[in-house]
Amino acid sequence: SLLDAAGPELSKSAGDVYRHTLQGLVEMAVRQTNAQFCPPDVLARLGVKLLKPSTGEKAWDTFLLDYAIDSPLHVVFTPVAMQQYERAFAFLWKLRRVSHALAACWSQQMALRRHL
Repeated sequence: SLLDAAGPELSKSAGDVYRHTLQGLVEMAVRQTNAQFCPPDVLARLGVKLLKPSTGEKAWDTFLLDYAIDSPLHVVFTPVAMQQYERAFAFLWKLRRVSHALAACWSQQMALRRHL
């Protein structure tokens, strides 16, 4: 999954992470899932955006998946709408990260429980 592949990179300080590195990880994650069967023009629009980091932030806090919007969709997806998307994505990304961490803890806890 993207969380597994990008986790070590996103755990670094936000200033130490490069967009092209994360773009490669996203492309690798796409190739390992059913998303690989999406039309090529859809996949070509998928990108990575890094927000300007604040002091002490990790890359987890600045990472966004971006989707290039062309005409005529740019009429509906205005810059204001895209800012709202970024806020929603950031929130859902944090929820997914917590869900992933809880699932990993649960799995580890169950494995340890079997050994006791």
